[in-house]
Amino acid sequence: MKPIKLLFSTLVIVLAFHVQSHSQMIKVGGGVELRTKPPVGMITKITYDLGALDPNLRISIDAAVLPDFEGNLDVHYSFVREFGMDAYALAGANFASNIGFNAGAGVNLEISKSLDGFGEVKYLVNHSPQASIKLGVLYKL
Repeated sequence: MKPIKLLFSTLVIVLAFHVQSHSQMIKVGGGVELRTKPPVGMITKITYDLGALDPNLRISIDAAVLPDFEGNLDVHYSFVREFGMDAYALAGANFASNIGFNAGAGVNLEISKSLDGFGEVKYLVNHSPQASIKLGVLYKL
């Protein structure tokens, strides 16, 4: 129950920042996650640019909604932004039955003015360490 409360509280804080600063970009979307246990899951994802602090920083909240609930709170640091592609490193916390952490890399590809595709590869260190691959789309609000 605590991870759900923490994830919800973080979401509220992110949305509060968005209301205060309309120039920052927020993206919402979903996709699939591939890993060893469970092999396939469905995820939702929200990202928020922290351009006021550093133009290369962003935070991301994602949650596996099927088959079991599990959340991640990550910080992204973009190191390449060219030709509609945004490559980034990521690190953060993993909220499953206990709290762990994760690290990896990802890429956003601009599909249209309001839609991005994303792919992430990360390693989860929690009660059952494993690799994770996420693929999906994000809608720019």
